Amino acid sequence: MKTQLKVYAAFAPVPASMEGVLAPLGAQAITENDDPWMWVEGDTLRISFEGVYFPVEDVVEALEANLPPACTGKLDVLLLDDWELHRYVWQGGAFVVGKRSLNHVLSYSGL
Repeated sequence: MKTQLKVYAAFAPVPASMEGVLAPLGAQAITENDDPWMWVEGDTLRISFEGVYFPVEDVVEALEANLPPACTGKLDVLLLDDWELHRYVWQGGAFVVGKRSLNHVLSYSGL
């Protein structure tokens, strides 16, 4: 199975209920392994996923409905077939969404 997308995120502080809100959405994901894709460390939510399908829209909708306005963080979706990065940055109670070519991201990072 070929990895088609990667999803990484970190948000803090999040309510303790956030893991329970997102966990059911993982049933829709198609991954290459059985590693946990989401976990909470203290008051920080982390997502690390690599696979074929991830319910990005559903996860973003759940985050929008449950992240407190004071929370900060971002969710990066790397679409390998399209060679694009979609970034969702949580600012002031809403997501600011941007899209870039992965070539641009790699050039900017010095790679």
